[in-house]
Formats: sequence, structure tokens, C-alpha cells
Amino acid sequence: MSGGSADGSRRTGLRVAGWLLVVVVGLVGLYFLADSIVRRVAEDDIAASIESELPEQVTGGVSAEIRGVSVLAQYATGRMERIELTGDDLAVDGVPLEASLVLTGVPPSGEGEVEHAVGTLTLDEAGLNEFIELPGTDGSFTIDDGTIGYAGTVSFLGLELGYTASATAEAAGTEVLLQPVSASLDAAGGSLDLSGAVSRLLDEPIAVCVADRLPAGVEVVGITIGDGSATVRLDARDFPLDEDALGTTGTC
Repeated sequence: MSGGSADGSRRTGLRVAGWLLVVVVGLVGLYFLADSIVRRVAEDDIAASIESELPEQVTGGVSAEIRGVSVLAQYATGRMERIELTGDDLAVDGVPLEASLVLTGVPPSGEGEVEHAVGTLTLDEAGLNEFIELPGTDGSFTIDDGTIGYAGTVSFLGLELGYTASATAEAAGTEVLLQPVSASLDAAGGSLDLSGAVSRLLDEPIAVCVADRLPAGVEVVGITIGDGSATVRLDARDFPLDEDALGTTGTC
């Protein structure tokens, strides 16, 4: 009798454990289902909020993805681990561009500061001319084989001489440094030795301020010139999430 009673107790215990396991699995499933729903709703809300705050000259849409295992847990801690934003068919004053932004340490309320923001802009020649404006140049920048081409004038021995040049680009915070790699002058007559003027053009990089093209506190940390396009990498830390900060540019 004692053996049968023990077997019955074990079977009862196994049934209880089985039911508890089913309940736990069900609760976990409901949690992740709720988390998935909250994630989708939050992503849609973030994208809609950003689209509503885009400047008037910017057209296109924004998509958002919240990374991390659990959105509910991130809300509970008061910090979103990582939010990835991508521009969909964006254009500034009709000039197309590709844009992406990765935010880490984001307050769920949308108020406060983002710990770190990393952005990437990919611009064609027209977009590059909107982003970089070099005083004293004529016409537009061109992109060819990893370099930027431009034209301007230089004073040499009392003469104003026109020139064309090509340069590589280097990021320098709120500036882009153009390091000329070749230059040619439009000489009036062939008797003048222009080697000194060419050397001057190639001697030092040209610093171009881009602070007035960016929200205050955002810096250029990389720029790559490709075949017909330029990719600009941006960085900001402890960046405030409010309309005034997004709408206030730096100064040159």
C-alpha cells in the first residue's frame, strides 16, 4: 500500500509540475507577444514624431527600429538601448540624400539627452554642394575618382588668376579640410612662371566650415569620396532631444 501511495504522489507531483510549466511557458509567450506589440507601436510613434519635426525643406519618410531583447524592460529601466533610424526617399530642397542615424541611451519619454548619436549621410554632387560651400570658388564641386574638383581664383604677383583643382576631403569636427592634390592655372600668355602660384595652391589644406549646416553639438568625424557620391559620418554625445536643439545650427 505504501508503494502505491508513493507512486500516486509522484504522479500527482508530476502533473502539478507539468501544469506549472505550461502556465510559465504561456506567461512567457504572452510577455514576448506584448513586448512585440509595444515594440511595433513604439517604432511607429518614433518615426511619426521625427517626421513631424523635419524642417519644411526636407521631404520623405523615416523608419525606426528599436534594438535589444525586451522593449518593456528598456522602458522599465528608463533607457532605450539602441534605436536605428533610416531615411526613406529623403530630399533637401529637392536634392536627394540617403541618411541613417543610430541612437544609444535614449530616454523613452523623448525628453532629455541621447547618450550617443552616430549618423551617416550619402550625397551626390548636388547634395555635396548644398553641404559644403567654399568661398571664392566658381561653379560647383564635382566628384571624380575619389576626389573633389572645384574652380576659383588666386592672387599672384598682382594678378588674379583662375584655377581648377582637385582635392581629397578630411573630417575635422565642424570643418571639412580639402587637401589639394593637383591644380592648374589659366595663364594669360606663356611667359609667366606660375610654379609659385601652383605651389601655394597645393601647400595647405583649405578649411571649410560646415557648422551652420548641422545642429549645434554635431561634428563631422569622417568623409569618404566615392564614385559620384560622398558619405559623411556625423557624431554627437549627450545630445538634447528637443525641437530647439534640432533646429539650432552651429555658427561659422
